Amino acid sequence: MERIQEIPTFKINGFAALVGIIAIASFGIWLGKGLVGFSNINDLFLYTNNLFGIGLVIVALVALKGFLTVQPNQALVLVFLGNYVGSVRTSGFWWVNPFASKQLVSLRVRNFNSDKLKVNDAKGNPIEIAAVVVWLSKIYNLWSTLVVVNYPNLLRRGWGFQFHGRMP
Repeated sequence: MERIQEIPTFKINGFAALVGIIAIASFGIWLGKGLVGFSNINDLFLYTNNLFGIGLVIVALVALKGFLTVQPNQALVLVFLGNYVGSVRTSGFWWVNPFASKQLVSLRVRNFNSDKLKVNDAKGNPIEIAAVVVWLSKIYNLWSTLVVVNYPNLLRRGWGFQFHGRMP
């Protein structure tokens, strides 16, 4: 099995990207204002400006899909055209590649409570035994997203405890 290395992805502060996208859309609207009837469409220069303005507005609208919010103790895994692009672990408002698919991974502390099991000790006294397992998925963040379909169920079956803190 190929070992998957987690890498941080390219991200921009969401507020700075929002200002840039608004500026691009405003410039595109300003260039495309000739479509409303303020200019003569027969002029080739104005016609190309109008088309360029429409293109800028479309680019700004597509770029809006790249905004995301990462909460504390969460990570986001980005996959572009089936290839792993990177992860965002820093909480905040970010802008990333709008064409990448984004999958949220919880890094919060999770609890697994086992059922009560009745056993007898050496003298024959009945004892009820139960276990509470507290676990984090920080080590398996990327692996749990790209390789395993149902990661919590995998740990519930006990298979995840064979690694002793290492990824296979």
